Amino acid sequence: PSPETVGKRLATLHRLAELKQTKQPFFVVSSIRAALQPVILGLDKYPALNFQVGKEYLLPELALKLIEIAYQRVDMVVRRGEFAVRGGIVDLFPTTAKHPVRLEFFGDELEQMREFSVADQRSLDAKPTELVVYPAREIIITPDVAQRAREMEHEFPNLSSMLAKIGQGIPV
Repeated sequence: PSPETVGKRLATLHRLAELKQTKQPFFVVSSIRAALQPVILGLDKYPALNFQVGKEYLLPELALKLIEIAYQRVDMVVRRGEFAVRGGIVDLFPTTAKHPVRLEFFGDELEQMREFSVADQRSLDAKPTELVVYPAREIIITPDVAQRAREMEHEFPNLSSMLAKIGQGIPV
């Protein structure tokens, strides 16, 4: 599914997990198609990335975490699931956001967040102070997943090219 669909699913699964912990009854209203859609076991347990203005983050580590959750590094952000790094600025288009967000760092401190327009890359009025970033793919390639893909590569010759990429940590 598209990064937008994946983000919505993961946000919903995370919210359901939160509600389940409250021990209060709740109702879920869904389309038949969405209710019947299979979901990978444990997908709700993979943590989202949380950003808050004023907190410190390591930029090299941040880029690696975004790649790990299947965000694609590009020169200019135009679609959900993409990010770009230029000095102390990270442009990021979260899977659940209406607009991309520009994260401005001063050293390791997240100094400011601003939404911006994809069309002209100019800042919009919205300046969020918190941001939740959900993965862009449903299959997160952890070391265990990559190892299992390498093992399965010879078992399923029809899927060998896809499994080889997953074994190398490349989302397909």
